[in-house]
Order: sequence, then C-alpha cells, then structure tokens
Amino acid sequence: MSGARGKAASATPDAAEQAAAEQAAAEQAAAEQAAAEQAAAEQAAAEGEVRVQMLVAITGTRDGEKWPAVGGVISLPADEAAGYIANGYATPTE
Repeated sequence: MSGARGKAASATPDAAEQAAAEQAAAEQAAAEQAAAEQAAAEQAAAEGEVRVQMLVAITGTRDGEKWPAVGGVISLPADEAAGYIANGYATPTE
C-alpha cells in the first residue's frame, strides 16, 4: 500500500510542474502578443497613412462615412490608426 501512496505523491509534483509550465507559456505568449501590437502601433505612428482591418464594430460615422464592419478595411492617418491598433480595435493590413 505504501507503493501506491508513493506513486500518487510523485504524480502531484509532475502535474503542478506541468501546470506551471503551461501558465508560463501562456504568459510568454501574451507578452509577445502585447509587444507585437505595440510595435505595430509604433510603426503606424511613424508612417503617414495606414490601412487597418477592423476587429470591432464602431458605430457612427467618420468624415461623414459609416465605419467599416468587422473585417472591413479603412485608411486612417498614422496617429489615429496607432490609437485604434493599440486599443485592439484594428490591426494593420499587410
């Protein structure tokens, strides 16, 4: 019976190590995503006009025209595009 307890006890640290590794990987992925978004926003700010694809719906109009639907593309001044990109409303097109 002590052998069964030894196996159960050794499984717990492995599960904890795996959970910690998965959490660390998720945190790393989130940090990389945030860095990529920041870099895209900075690049957009350095350019004159940026085409972005909308990730969220924005109601109302911009310069008298309705905003494009989610997935739609619009050209914006670089500083304005940088704000939408940084806030997760849009992503630069390639």
